[in-house]
Order: sequence, then structure tokens, then C-alpha cells
Amino acid sequence: MPPCNGQQAVGEQENGRGVSKKKRSRSGRRNANKADEAAGGFTTQTHRSYENEHGNGSLATGKLRDCAVLAAFNSMPDALHKRGIDVSMLRQLMPNGGRTQDTAFSTLQTFFLEYNYDLKCVTEDYRLGGGPALNLLNKTTGHFLVQLRVALNVHDKRPAWHCVAFNAHIQKVIDNDAKMDPRCLQRSDTTSKKKALEVFKSFFKPGTIVEVHNIYEFLASTGSGCAPPPPKKQKATPSTDAKCVGGTSAGVNTDLAAQAAAREPEPPWEMHPPPPPKGLPRRVGFSCVCFFW
Repeated sequence: MPPCNGQQAVGEQENGRGVSKKKRSRSGRRNANKADEAAGGFTTQTHRSYENEHGNGSLATGKLRDCAVLAAFNSMPDALHKRGIDVSMLRQLMPNGGRTQDTAFSTLQTFFLEYNYDLKCVTEDYRLGGGPALNLLNKTTGHFLVQLRVALNVHDKRPAWHCVAFNAHIQKVIDNDAKMDPRCLQRSDTTSKKKALEVFKSFFKPGTIVEVHNIYEFLASTGSGCAPPPPKKQKATPSTDAKCVGGTSAGVNTDLAAQAAAREPEPPWEMHPPPPPKGLPRRVGFSCVCFFW
């Protein structure tokens, strides 16, 4: 696999093998393009390689309910470092240190406004033809926090929620799980809704239903530009606008498996006897209720 450097890969046909692209016939170029689009899709990059490329401290991972704060950091670490923002400051925004509660998006928005960043919900801008995943991954600029809805199946009424980062400038999707390598987009990942969703699904077990639920983008806001003091530790308060159950993609997989194991099977019929068959006399009189001890 070629090293991932945030640039779109080219097919082997254009990688020095055979005739150059300019000398191909029209049908040859068409076949080469089809082969390129059908080839593998995104590649992965190890954490060490990522930090070698983008600098030490450019990738943050965790285990608690920190997917929202780490997605915010991983979407643009260089810009945040220049503003004096590090991961430890963002972790202070987590209620109970992330042990029992999620960090509200409104908490993140309030914090970043003090540094002249507007973490704006732009979901509706991407609910166009092809769906939000495809429209988002077709972006080539911008820093995004992406909230995912993760379910066991189409009938799952208790889905989990998870956040990942998308840095469109380098074309990479980043999870906060230490065992999940960043996904480096290829041209074929942005050719269809299915291909785009496969990038996000790759962080979870096969068969899991994953949808892009909300998209937040970092936009510049007006202000003085002066960095405020570090935030005070947040008290534990119920969060209604951010749900990131499991903390990491691996944690979400574990939570969904536990939910499936804990659910009782549906009874084959309602808890009362079926009516007697037609043609038999119906018993009239009082009923007897028996108790067994």
C-alpha cells in the first residue's frame, strides 16, 4: 500500500506501468478510469506515520466519552495549537471526566467562541442529492466534526452515537480510538453514497448500520483573537445535545453487542390463551383463577 499523504492516489495504470496516460487511446483512458474507480477505496495510515507527517501531538486518542472533544481537536490540531489550545484543556470540558456523561455540543461551541471559532451545525447544507456523507467527503476545504448514528439493524430503537473528525484539507477521517488508523480518502470514495458511507462504516463491525446524523464545521468568528484563560472544570450536568455512547468506535461496538445480548426475545404470542376452535361449545359460567405456590 502506498504511503498516505493526504493526496488522492492514482491507479496502477498511471503509476509508471505500461503506457502513459497521454499516449493512451480514448477507450484505454476510459477503461483505466473505470479500473481506478473500482479499485480499493480509502487507505489507512498508522498513528506514527500520521504524526511523522503532521507533527508530534497532531493526533489525540482516548477511551472515555471523549469522542466529541477529540474529534474537535483532530479536525484541526495545527490551528488549535497556534491558539494555545491543547487536548488537556478540551478534556476539562468533559462532565465527570467523561466517566458517565457526554460533552454537550453547546459546551464546545461556547468554549471555541472564546477563541474566535464558530463550531456551527451545517447539517442541512449537506442533506442534498447523494446524502450528507457523500456531499461532505466531496469537500476539499474545511474542518468538520461528524456525529454518527450507529445501530445494530434497521429495527434498533436504541442506537449509539459517536463522533469522528474530517479534515477536508488533507482528505482524512480520524477516529479517537487508538486502534483505529486514520482513513485517507481516495477518488472512488466520493463517487457514490454507498462508497462514502463505507468510509464511516469501516470504524465499526461489519453489518452495523451507520448514518451521518449531524455535521459541525469550524468557521471563523469575529472577535479580539486574544486567548482566554484555561476553562474551569465542568460540573456534571445532563447532556441532551450530544450523545456519544461508548467513547470510541470500539466502545460503541461493545455497547451494541451488550444491548443485543441483554434484550429478551419477543414472546411468540400475547400472554393469554388463544380462542377455542370454531364448532366447539363455549363454556359459560364463572371462571376459576388458580394460584400455584
